Amino acid sequence: MTEVSNNFEWWISMGNLSDLISTATPNRIPAQEHYAFIKKAGFNGVSGVFSELNYPLLQKEQLQFSITISFLDLSQGIHDLQQALSKVPTSVNIHLGIGTEEDQQIVQWLNAIQDIQTTIPIYIETHRGTVTQDPCRCLALLRQFPALRFTGDFSHWYISTLMADHFQKKFNAILPILQNTRMIHARMSSPGMIQPPLKNIFTEDKNHFLQLWNQVLRLNPDHKIPIVIELLSHQLGYAPATPTGEDAVDRWEEAIHLKSIFNTQ
Repeated sequence: MTEVSNNFEWWISMGNLSDLISTATPNRIPAQEHYAFIKKAGFNGVSGVFSELNYPLLQKEQLQFSITISFLDLSQGIHDLQQALSKVPTSVNIHLGIGTEEDQQIVQWLNAIQDIQTTIPIYIETHRGTVTQDPCRCLALLRQFPALRFTGDFSHWYISTLMADHFQKKFNAILPILQNTRMIHARMSSPGMIQPPLKNIFTEDKNHFLQLWNQVLRLNPDHKIPIVIELLSHQLGYAPATPTGEDAVDRWEEAIHLKSIFNTQ
């Protein structure tokens, strides 16, 4: 059994509760009771885009929350970031760019983000189709911006860099990123599929994700790291689908199962 650090807390993405199969338990819960239901299930916080979050209900249930924004343009990106910060979230999570930007533009964006005066942490997410889709570019940006902090969604790298091949070498290479990760988006992938049913993921692949997540905790003993379970709908290209157009799995039950895999490792 792996020794698990206790410097984490469970959160869930609001996207994990969207477009669930008809028989999923959250579908039987009135919308105004979703946050109470989430809290009773052992989650201390939620993440979501601006429009997904009900701020009065979050306050009522005393749940922490992180707002995710896309930063695609300097003026609009700063506006959206300031709007998110005005809600006084626990953190703001950024999908930075589309991955084709030149270094000069990214440097300009990061300088502008870091110039904002706030005590609220701002994280850049490791994500396909963004500036952070390449671990090497992330490492280079971290050398240039040592204060950069990340939301680690390592499922994107697991498939895009074939991370299972030469795993330990790649794991060692990204240690500086793991050390600067302050939030985890928890999803397990296989080498060729972003979000297979958990029962279809080989033990070796599951263990790779556990190693990544545990290392983030070990490298950040003075930080409480939110582990945000984020299992998204087939409509977003994540969960497998049935021929009738539903998710092939109950993503709520998958989230509870993923939580138990980590808790019992």
